[in-house]
Amino acid sequence: MSLEFNHDLVAVVGNKGSGESALVDIIGLLGCSKNESDFSFLTSQKFRGTRMNLSAQFEAELVWESGDSVTRTLDTATRYEEVERVKYLPQNYLEKICNEIKAGDSSGFDAELKSVIFSHVPQPDRLETETLDDLLVLKTKRANETVGILKDQLHEINVQIAKLEKQATPEHELSLQKQLEIKEGELRAHESSRPPEVAQPGNDPAAASLIADIATARAEQKDAEEKIAAAKTEQRRLAVLQSKALAAEQMIDNFKRQYDELIVKLDAELKSLKLKSADVVTLAIDKGRLLDADQMVRDDTKMVDASLDPATVGSLIAERSAAQTKIDSLQATLEGPAKAYQEYRTNLAEWLTAHARIEGTADEPNTVAHLSELLKELELLPTQLDKLRSERAAKAREIYAQIAALADTYRAVYQPVQDFTQKHKIINDRFKLNFTVSIRPQNTLYDSFFQMVSHGKSGSFCGVDDGTRIFKELVARHDFSTEAGAIGFAEELLDHMCRDYRDPKKPAAVIGKQLKGAHQVESLYDFIFSFDYLMPQYMLSLDNKELSQLSPGERGTLLLIFYLLVDKDDIPFIVDQPEGNLDNHTVYKLLGECIREAKERRQIIMVTHNPNLAVACDAEQIICASIDPKDGHRVKYVSGSIENPEINRTVLNVLEGTRPAFDNREAKYFTDKMGNEIP
Repeated sequence: MSLEFNHDLVAVVGNKGSGESALVDIIGLLGCSKNESDFSFLTSQKFRGTRMNLSAQFEAELVWESGDSVTRTLDTATRYEEVERVKYLPQNYLEKICNEIKAGDSSGFDAELKSVIFSHVPQPDRLETETLDDLLVLKTKRANETVGILKDQLHEINVQIAKLEKQATPEHELSLQKQLEIKEGELRAHESSRPPEVAQPGNDPAAASLIADIATARAEQKDAEEKIAAAKTEQRRLAVLQSKALAAEQMIDNFKRQYDELIVKLDAELKSLKLKSADVVTLAIDKGRLLDADQMVRDDTKMVDASLDPATVGSLIAERSAAQTKIDSLQATLEGPAKAYQEYRTNLAEWLTAHARIEGTADEPNTVAHLSELLKELELLPTQLDKLRSERAAKAREIYAQIAALADTYRAVYQPVQDFTQKHKIINDRFKLNFTVSIRPQNTLYDSFFQMVSHGKSGSFCGVDDGTRIFKELVARHDFSTEAGAIGFAEELLDHMCRDYRDPKKPAAVIGKQLKGAHQVESLYDFIFSFDYLMPQYMLSLDNKELSQLSPGERGTLLLIFYLLVDKDDIPFIVDQPEGNLDNHTVYKLLGECIREAKERRQIIMVTHNPNLAVACDAEQIICASIDPKDGHRVKYVSGSIENPEINRTVLNVLEGTRPAFDNREAKYFTDKMGNEIP
């Protein structure tokens, strides 16, 4: 059997089950359609059934106008690498994507629309990409990298804010006050245990000489103690410096790794411009002075450590021990009042040392002076927090500016198809098809927030029903397409975490107590102010109804409009029963008009059981399919124009239900109850 197809509109008609879908499935197979999994006839449940697999016994050939031909058995699957030479929408595929419950980038319906939208992007602007998604990824990559850097900076700010907020709580201040009270009580108790004073004995030349020697030894011991205290302070300072030197070196090394990665990427980008990265950027790193400074700190640390090592000869610890040994030896020779006086001096020295240890200094942890300093520093926290919160708000604005730039990129990519639809008379007048790009919260906003925040803990969002309602009302109040709206939402959401809005008085609430599990306060801050939940989204509306609000029939209409009027591709368009989900008015008034225009620029082959498409669209060729049960269920195809008497009669019988049925309907449509003709 051989069929020749008209260049314009070809309508395939026949009673259900007469082989219409078989014909277009075969054309789709030979044309390397990517929708083979949705074929109606060439499936494992039908003609490709595993038990008989009749498809292996049949071969088909498709010859193009150019003379190219494709021949294969009907059980041969289309390979991924083969070029799609026809756009085929099987009936099963149309029904599936038009009835999809899910929406968004992962839906088949969305994928079909994107392929048509991409056809309007001028070839130079496609930047050698193959799909709309790939183009958007390429054009937004750098902005997304910038957002990543800004989010890292935001995280550092939030860590500091969370730390200072914890210090600013009444509980923290009360804890410090109690620790100070304990230390001050310890100091008072110690002061009450001061050794009773013992008077220096009278003139005894021998005793006086010993006492003088002991005093000298005590002075040496005190000097050693002071030097030891200074050495320990220096030891702590040097440890901090050594840590800073190490951190600085690591930062430089990490930066060098990032730079090396940049050079590789930059060389790839500049190669086509006949440039190298060295032509536009150079980096000079000299760690010499840093390493010298680090070595000096290490050398000083060794000296200080040695001075505090009891095993090192001449160390401060050794000097103190020698002085103590000398004191003990001299005191052992004293007797009477002189001995009592020296014991008093020894006890007093120990008491003074313990007193100094309790009183401490501002940089010695767990001392009176240190705790007093911490309490004094609390007075500075409000100013410090205000500064950090201002920095956070500024960083959030920077992030939003990048998201807004992404939206502008999206608009630029969608602009060609937007311009086309606005200038197209049928689309603009009949369908009101419109594209918009706006910044909106993602559908995951609610789930992401309540993965961290508990409905079961006291706060504004306590209770599943009430908490959900309050959260959704908060989201609805803000326009995320503006910076002010996004920042306003973040600030108000944070305020709802800081205060319990269930109570008219809005009492203070502790954020950390409202979080689930091991979630940290800074993680919540990162989520709120990084705007991870905001993304530019393109919205397609038909007659002022967004895509998600369209019925299956409206989705089908939209998809067919895209392929018939919007798609710039001119490969043959094959569709199996496009009227499936559409009412007759839509088929005749809208879809028919679209087909009549589309056939002027691309070949259309469609299976239909609707006369409004086969006849009213002025099909240049009608192919009538039938099965003869008396001839082994042989499938037959008769081809011709609508003017051909045999074709005309078949169309009338199949699509109109025979001439008498058509005349009967016509009489009912155009006569009143009395039989009078309606003008």
